[in-house]
Amino acid sequence: MPELKEYDVERKIGKILFYIGDRSDFPGHYLQIVGEHYPIAYAKNHNEFIFYLDHLYARGLIEKKSNDRVRLTAKGWEELHKLKLRGADSKDCFIAMSFQKKYDALYLALQEGVALAGKDYNAARLDDPQSPELIDNALIARMKNSRFTIADFSANNAGVYFEAGYMRGLGRHVISTCKKLDEHGKLVDRQGEELHFDVEHYPILFWEEGKLDELSSNLANWIVAWGI
Repeated sequence: MPELKEYDVERKIGKILFYIGDRSDFPGHYLQIVGEHYPIAYAKNHNEFIFYLDHLYARGLIEKKSNDRVRLTAKGWEELHKLKLRGADSKDCFIAMSFQKKYDALYLALQEGVALAGKDYNAARLDDPQSPELIDNALIARMKNSRFTIADFSANNAGVYFEAGYMRGLGRHVISTCKKLDEHGKLVDRQGEELHFDVEHYPILFWEEGKLDELSSNLANWIVAWGI
């Protein structure tokens, strides 16, 4: 089990909603929930868990039939749907980047940065499946199931722009990275091309050759600072 400190109050409350929703046979189904269930919310004890249940009840997200039987209200099901759209219960990070071999070290550095954040996230890119159709299907599924994305624009890859935009459309966090630009503000690896203006106004974490450890450390700090 991840350390308790990794989960803030919002995520703990979300865990309870997911637990009730996943175990309900149908909307309106009552479940037995007692204080001893507190590990499902990564709560420290019975009292903390009851505190979250009382909060959900006060917000109108759950109803109590007795002291130990609860169900999601219609409002509770709506809130759960919103959480699922945001990937709130996902532990996956989708890495959008070029598959060129020269970026393999960068890929490992990005994975290391996610690991250093201490959130127990699974960070991976989608390597080429056997056919374009499978790429599209697997890609969309992976993005929908991911909590956030790291998008590296060093190669000015059109696919990375699409993937970053798609994730932003889902309301997910997107951390943009890019190899440090030249003295003219151009992309070093693309013969002087420029970053598209659509991403220039977002924060970008720049990195340099030979300093990928620094990138990993900075990425971890961004993940924690953004509350991802």
